[in-house]
Amino acid sequence: MPRQLRSQRGVGLVELMVSITIGLVILAGVLQLYATSMENQRSQEGFARIQENMRYLLNRLETDISQAGFTGCFPFTSDRITVTLQNDVGVGMLYDFSSFITGTNDTNDNGGLLSDTLTIRYASGRGAIPLASPMANSLADVVLDTNDPDYDSLEQHDIVMVSDCSRAAVFMITNDPGGDGALKHNTTTQDGDGQKNVTEDLENQFGLAGVDGGSRAFVYSGATGAHSYAIRTSAAAGAGQTCATATPQFCAMFRNNVELVDGVEDFQLEFGWRTAAGNLRFATAAGVGAANWSEVDRVRVNLTFNSVQRSRANDGDELVRRTVERVVMIRNQLPAI
Repeated sequence: MPRQLRSQRGVGLVELMVSITIGLVILAGVLQLYATSMENQRSQEGFARIQENMRYLLNRLETDISQAGFTGCFPFTSDRITVTLQNDVGVGMLYDFSSFITGTNDTNDNGGLLSDTLTIRYASGRGAIPLASPMANSLADVVLDTNDPDYDSLEQHDIVMVSDCSRAAVFMITNDPGGDGALKHNTTTQDGDGQKNVTEDLENQFGLAGVDGGSRAFVYSGATGAHSYAIRTSAAAGAGQTCATATPQFCAMFRNNVELVDGVEDFQLEFGWRTAAGNLRFATAAGVGAANWSEVDRVRVNLTFNSVQRSRANDGDELVRRTVERVVMIRNQLPAI
């Protein structure tokens, strides 16, 4: 009996083309979803980066500003402070101890980005090391208590302040502090930046007994000295890349010559003080008269951060931005309770 042949059927060209088209549409959707997810992730990472940079920088600023003007157990008075250093001691410069806080208004120009600068001067109470014995005279070594836990942190070329309840002196340590506790301050030794003492005379015999028979003289180390904040080009910028209006992602905040955080594109300051009538006044650095710097008791800080990394999920130049404002009180200027 003859068998009935069955016709064979397969996938036609039309069905194949439809299948390919559907597959391509699905693949395109997956790729678009992936790209969108990556852009959103970059945007979220930008927010997180800003939050971290914001917390860190505000903490550093608050720590420095709040200590401005601390000189030990007497109120900041410029004519009672001797500075033996050679460099950066002129009016308005880093170690100008005629004022405990100074600033400039929109003088820091980074490719069209105008921002302020801030300089704070103080003795750090965290590194107070008592003198072991009085100075023989104002030119003699400053001899410290080597049992103090902060003594071992002292190094040659450190800028320190020695202070009692009457005067203070800022000088550079010129020897490597050893077991005898002696700090030398000669005029022949300089650091890698050319800083040195121009005189050995500290203009006071620190360590003499006080009215109660005990010395109140300490050497303040650690963060003691002067600290200047300004926006500059980040070390992360490549050749030909600078902090500028068109490229704010290459901006960073520096404390002296050390980069603290990147992505800081604006830094604005206002200084506050009480007028003779008792009214609170705020002004930019340009509006603070020479006689008013000693009255400043608070600083209003305004900072603008960007995410550094661009993301198409963001508008404009594709950078995430956040601006924060904080008023920081200067503790040594607050009225005694």
